[in-house]
Amino acid sequence: MYKSLRDVRYHNGELTQEEMARRIGISKGAYSLIEQGKRVGSIKTWVKIQELFGLSDNEVWVLQKNNYSQVETRPLNYVGAIEVRN
Repeated sequence: MYKSLRDVRYHNGELTQEEMARRIGISKGAYSLIEQGKRVGSIKTWVKIQELFGLSDNEVWVLQKNNYSQVETRPLNYVGAIEVRN
């Protein structure tokens, strides 16, 4: 299981932040802030990350939890995200 978005990038072809951002459809700056835990990504962004790397709901929740432990926020309620996209 990955501990961070950076781990996801490096274990999947050593992607740059720019390449990761392109693949999920956001700017490099926005992705960088999400990876640093300074911005909360939208559910749409997290669903794209999940689909791109075949992550389970639990893996996404852990990534969110670890990512945002340094800021005053909670991980998104990801449980309903699958229902939203169907």
